[in-house]
Amino acid sequence: MVALSDRMEYLQLRVATDGSPTPYFHPTLKFGGYSKLRFLNIIDVKITSALQSVGNALFSTEQLSELAIWADEDVILSLGVIFSGWPGPKILNLKALDLRRFSNVGCSAPSIWQHISAACLSELTLEIGSFLPPDDYIGFWEGAVAAGMRPTTLRTNLISEGLTDFICSCNGLEVFQLTTCLLPRHLPPISIFLETIISEHSKSLRVLAIHAQGPDESEYLLDRKLLDSLSSRCTKLEELGFKILEQSQADVHLVFQLPLLRALHIDFAGDLSFDMQKLNHLKLRKLIAECLSNMAQHHLKYIAFGEGLVYAILTNPLRWHVRSNLVGYIRDTVIFREKMFDWASTIR
Repeated sequence: MVALSDRMEYLQLRVATDGSPTPYFHPTLKFGGYSKLRFLNIIDVKITSALQSVGNALFSTEQLSELAIWADEDVILSLGVIFSGWPGPKILNLKALDLRRFSNVGCSAPSIWQHISAACLSELTLEIGSFLPPDDYIGFWEGAVAAGMRPTTLRTNLISEGLTDFICSCNGLEVFQLTTCLLPRHLPPISIFLETIISEHSKSLRVLAIHAQGPDESEYLLDRKLLDSLSSRCTKLEELGFKILEQSQADVHLVFQLPLLRALHIDFAGDLSFDMQKLNHLKLRKLIAECLSNMAQHHLKYIAFGEGLVYAILTNPLRWHVRSNLVGYIRDTVIFREKMFDWASTIR
């Protein structure tokens, strides 16, 4: 049992790992009637009963503003379980919502906005598994438009024409991270998404990351034309992540047109051997070092290739310093920070 103090404002629990036996941990969250909890993060939920406990706890919250729930990626859990046990109507007025790895929504896609106020939400991360029918992708975004959601931060893998329409309905998007699905889907071209982002949000966009993976990986790579368009039109970009073909390394110099670029994440497409990846990273590192050396001034602070080392870029003279052995632990970035990696915390 996890019993929360009436005065606790922040709680993060990672309730399992990839190697945890099942059953492992059945958390029961017991909230007081006037809980002051404002931030709740529950990571790697494995069983329905644990998810129901979290849902019951949510119904009791009074001041919750940030919520993250991740299902374990090896189990089948529906998002709708969170709300199914509520004894009556309730709307969560969240500022930030992070839901990942659920196998499906478990209810009609637009109905989630009956439980969460879209008007209050400024940060949304939604990554649902492969059991969600493609038609529900469209339904979810149509529901978001109808509910009036206008986030400044959006991270999702629900790629459809509906997402393009949703992006057009917003204004002031600052962070956009897109991940392709691990199963084949009929996806709109990446050029359509980027043109929409550039046209509608170039004056506000600070962070852009396109995580291409799975069978549709090749459809979401950035080529010379797309890199040039981004670099010349999205001049407020500070962080950029993308994947390219091995033969497109020379095009990377285009991103250094971005005057405020401080974090760069580049990966190569295809199933390359470890030795080939290492060789490509060395070539790319040399190219980037030459670009930086030829610039009178730059703001680049961090760079990573793939999911390995994150380098801090030092100047006078130019040096590469290993800041982290893994992507996810650089706190003063968006693309290199995953705040949910900590096991347990009551301090934000």
